[in-house]
Amino acid sequence: MQNYIFFRGKAYLEIGDYIIAKRDFSTVTVLDPLFPDAYYFRGLANLYLGDKKSAIEDFKMATSLGDTLAESFLLKYSN
Repeated sequence: MQNYIFFRGKAYLEIGDYIIAKRDFSTVTVLDPLFPDAYYFRGLANLYLGDKKSAIEDFKMATSLGDTLAESFLLKYSN
């Protein structure tokens, strides 16, 4: 189930509907708290929504779960 919601979130992110994308990624983090991509993409949605603080927290979580791409965003935006 979380895969469907995750991919739907990615589709919303691609078309620029960041609020709904963020909601879907948040749902995935509840269903599977160890899914690093959900935190990474929610971080992107937060970044696009102008919420840098939340984006950094999501990138930190994704990085702690082994997402190296999130780590590069974390280094870029945490300064």
